Amino acid sequence: MAHQQIEQRTPQLYGVIGTMDFENAATLEKEGFEVLDEVKDRLILDFSSVERVNSAGAVILLSWLRYALKTGKGIEFQRLPEQFLKVLEVSDLMEILPINPSANPSV
Repeated sequence: MAHQQIEQRTPQLYGVIGTMDFENAATLEKEGFEVLDEVKDRLILDFSSVERVNSAGAVILLSWLRYALKTGKGIEFQRLPEQFLKVLEVSDLMEILPINPSANPSV
């Protein structure tokens, strides 16, 4: 299935591209659900191609995590831009979300 903001890089690794904000939150959330449905047992999401993010991005990550848990799949977030990490820190979400610290040197 073709996605607009999430591209497959390997069978488990997908990249999120562009902007994560209030304007595209619902569409991006749905794309993430579709990708979770497509993967066999685990999804790794790379955010190095995210250009702009606001607090809607944090809500999207929480929604994807909740959906992954509901469907019995693993999920990991990696290579989040510094701006995104700051949003997550301010929101007190760093310890809740499955962020790979080795893929995020500033974590």
